Order: sequence, then structure tokens, then C-alpha cells
Amino acid sequence: MQGARAKGYEVDFICMHPYVGDSDPTTATSDLQNKLSSAHNYYSLPIWVTEYAMADFSRSGDPFFGQATEATFATKSVQMLNTLSFVQRYAWLAAIPSIGGYTDTATCTSTGSNTQVGVAYAGAGATIANGVHTLTPQNATGSRLDDANGGTANGNKIQIWQAAGNVNQQWNFDNIGGTTYNIAVNLGPYCIDDNGGASGTATHIWNCQGIPNQKWTATPVQGGYQFKNAAGTCLDVSGGKAANGTVVQSYTCGTGNLSQTWAVN
Repeated sequence: MQGARAKGYEVDFICMHPYVGDSDPTTATSDLQNKLSSAHNYYSLPIWVTEYAMADFSRSGDPFFGQATEATFATKSVQMLNTLSFVQRYAWLAAIPSIGGYTDTATCTSTGSNTQVGVAYAGAGATIANGVHTLTPQNATGSRLDDANGGTANGNKIQIWQAAGNVNQQWNFDNIGGTTYNIAVNLGPYCIDDNGGASGTATHIWNCQGIPNQKWTATPVQGGYQFKNAAGTCLDVSGGKAANGTVVQSYTCGTGNLSQTWAVN
């Protein structure tokens, strides 16, 4: 760094591969935070974590700790990293088994399926900023989640409708812990309510009360997020239809289901 500065080079951030050798995920998370804080304090520069995982390179053979342990660490470490303002970027050691030797830390299999680590890493980072967003169903990308006619009565229909930029297509996200949210139409305290959440039941708006019917947990999927309610079903465009006025319901969660995939903008 002294040499770079002597030559007049501009250094904007520090890249690190901070592997931690502790076998306990909680201890490893604390160790990772200490390593990053130490580097930041020494150089007074932001940090980019360009590769990391639990690994004890002093052990003979495989230095990693198995999918279950690495998955727990992925969850804990991401939650910690998201609290460090000086960490501007971070990336897990996202190797796949086909390149050899990394099955414990792999985020996907050689055929592209999520591993236990992959699910944990993606889920831990499923944060949506509090505030107003639109939700676009990936089965009908020209439409938006819509509070029918901008109604504010309990039980008013939730549907999809052609994107119009109207306030009844704007939704206010309020994080209530982890990756779970209350989602209210931007017309007042009226939340998306699963109406009991049974598969095939139409959702509606209802006075925000913080009840289980109004809690939606976001999981990142290709193309956006899947929103699961407390009943275990997902926010879904009925029948996968794209027509204006199609009801938005709770339905059995599926993988790769475009009618359950919502881009949040």
C-alpha cells in the first residue's frame, strides 16, 4: 500500500479471501467479523470479500466442514456481513463439484440444483428494502400486483392489472424480522392478507394488524422472489393467467413457477 501510494496509484477498496478455520459456525462468524474489522481499521478502506467459507487448511485432506455446517455458517455470516457498512461486496466460495474437491461448500450440484449451502446462502440474503415497491408477476411481465380500483375496504380484491404507475400498484414493505414482511398498498394501512392461506383461496387487503395472515416471507428465486405465507402457501396468479383482473391467490408453492415469481422494483 505504501508503494502504491508512493507511485500515486488510487486504491479504492481492499479485496480479501478471509477463510476461517473454526469448526463452530457461530465462532467462525465472529472470527470472520474480527478479520474484516481489523483490515478495515488498518487500511481505512472499504472491503470487498471476493471469496470466503469455513476452511481449516492445517488439516490433512479436505479443509472444509460438510454441507450442514457450511450452510449454517453461510446463514450466520451473511446476516453479519449485511450489518457491516464498510463491506461493500461479498461472495461465497460458490464452486460446484464438477471442478473437484469442493462438495462441502458447493452452492449447486453439477446438474444445477441448489445444495443445502446454496439454499442457505440465497435465503440469508433475501432482503428487500423497506419502502414502496412494485411487484411484477413473471408470467405476465406487463402487469403489476394491483389493489382493485384502489379500494380501501376490508376484503377488497387483489389482482394483476396492466402496469399503469398508479398508487394502487405500489406496495409498502415493512420488514418484521429476518426475511418476513408486512406488505401494504400505498393508500394506507391495508395489508395483503392471505384470508386463511388455504391453497386456491383468493387474497385480499385488510387492515394491517400484524397477524399471521399478513406475514409474507421472501425467498429469492430466478427472476425475483417467491412470497410464502404462515400457512405455507405462496402468493400466486390464479391459473397462471395474464388477463387484467386475474385474481391473486394463495397456492401450493412450486419450483420454477412463473405465476409465483415476483420481481420487486
